[in-house]
Amino acid sequence: MKILKEQAWVPLIFIILSIILSIIFLSLSAYNPLTPLENILFQIFILVAGIGGSHALGAKSSKEMAQDMIKPRAKSAFRRLISVYSNLQRIATLISGYDKSNEKVAVTVLLQIEQIVIGEITTVDDSMADWHDIIPNEVEELMKTRLKGKVEDHGYKNQSQSG
Repeated sequence: MKILKEQAWVPLIFIILSIILSIIFLSLSAYNPLTPLENILFQIFILVAGIGGSHALGAKSSKEMAQDMIKPRAKSAFRRLISVYSNLQRIATLISGYDKSNEKVAVTVLLQIEQIVIGEITTVDDSMADWHDIIPNEVEELMKTRLKGKVEDHGYKNQSQSG
């Protein structure tokens, strides 16, 4: 089955085979009367080749359509991840660069870190909502098993909770 998904020429071969079998069937039946068994066998071969080509072409087309539909959301989710990553780098820079002996600077740095973290929680909430739109059952399962309510305490509300 993996070969069918990776090879673009497989649907074409099935369809060409179906056309060739149809031409052979028409040629033979035009010059010689075929027996009922020969008629049935030719029709079965043509049907199998046609269905095989249609299935392979349909699978390839649906995969391409799914990728085209997912691509904008995946780009959006990835941009959010880049944003989260860069802000986490800012937090690491703030933590490593503040003067540990000055208490006022420490409070200022903590307030800055708090603002960055609040922004990142919002970004992650938006990203989870995007993924909830694409794969709602999987997101719900992960929310229940892995996060165990931790995220919802910070503001994430999925579609079923907000409506």
